Amino acid sequence: MGLRGPKPKPTNLQLFEGNPGHRKINYNEPKPKQIEDVEPPKELSEAGKAVWKTLSKELCRLGLLTEIDVWPFYRYVTYLMEFVEAEKFLQPGMLVKPHKDAKGGVSYYTYNPFLPIRNEASRQMARLEQMFGITPSARARMISMAEGRRPVEDDDPYAA
Repeated sequence: MGLRGPKPKPTNLQLFEGNPGHRKINYNEPKPKQIEDVEPPKELSEAGKAVWKTLSKELCRLGLLTEIDVWPFYRYVTYLMEFVEAEKFLQPGMLVKPHKDAKGGVSYYTYNPFLPIRNEASRQMARLEQMFGITPSARARMISMAEGRRPVEDDDPYAA
């Protein structure tokens, strides 16, 4: 049997969001080394490197990209590039050339094979975007610590 309950949030993210559930904060959680800048892996395309540089700079500034988060972030950028590539093949339309029957009429249409590739990349990106706080909804739940504001335990009159 697996572990019960929802996965615990990293302390940094819990503090970043302002601890809305008023749960006890684990200050003994391992703290990976913060990084200020990280070069994109050489395996990325030029477009991937440009995305990497833009996003990693901001995630580092917010303290959301640490030394051990580099490879999950690499996966995110890779999925993003897969999504963009698949999208190029879907621009003409979602359907591939119609299949014709013996009389020359259309018997059926086939989905473009890039559609499931794009959809899977989109699902994986959405999951990773929530982890890194890249989407507007993920950011809406966060209190910015970039300006130096950190929640204080004594601020909550209902805390146990």
